[in-house]
Amino acid sequence: MKNAELGFDFCGIGTFATMLHLPADKVRNWVEIGMVPSVKVGEVRMVDLRRLQADLNRGKKGFTEGDYPVA
Repeated sequence: MKNAELGFDFCGIGTFATMLHLPADKVRNWVEIGMVPSVKVGEVRMVDLRRLQADLNRGKKGFTEGDYPVA
């Protein structure tokens, strides 16, 4: 299943950081504090672009610590 707008549902933290022109450590921290939606695929934690896009489409304007609890 692919996200129609982005072309894919999940991406690695480094890839997401590159897309945003930010350091990977910054994005990794966002994931760890639950500021960005993520999923664990095997041993790898990935940014959940599908959920991020859905939230933006619903009008989400900001992202704060704890928005997306990490299990």
